[in-house]
Amino acid sequence: MATVILPKHLVFGGLLYLLNFYVHIGASKEGDIPLKEEHLPVKLALANVTFISKLSPSVAAEPLLLQAQEHYLKVTTALGSELILYKFGQAVREIPENFGVQVHRSFWVAIQNINGWSTTETGIKLSVHHGTPVPVSRRFEQMVTQQFLEIK
Repeated sequence: MATVILPKHLVFGGLLYLLNFYVHIGASKEGDIPLKEEHLPVKLALANVTFISKLSPSVAAEPLLLQAQEHYLKVTTALGSELILYKFGQAVREIPENFGVQVHRSFWVAIQNINGWSTTETGIKLSVHHGTPVPVSRRFEQMVTQQFLEIK
């Protein structure tokens, strides 16, 4: 029985591999018609950000909020959020500096996602468009108060 099923699985797996190769590699040869920017899931400035390719297509977009959760990374976009196996520090290093700021050892926020900030009993919290309020650690408080003074 195993000798009959094994070749079918190998053939089917090979076909899937070739289809994946054509879709991701073969279709991007020189001379092909380039995709229009509105068809791309993220801005070209973030094209080299590796962790975005790990997101499912229904969530893949510009990252608005990153949160470290042990060995995982919770990525929030305008389309939703997803938990992927990725190092927080590596993800922060991949994103261009002018796109967002790290405000805590476990949180990074896109500048366009910041709605405002407020001082609480425990410190500063950022109000964001997508996601829950983000704590700001003491290490980053001065940077937040100076850089985002006008949106308090």
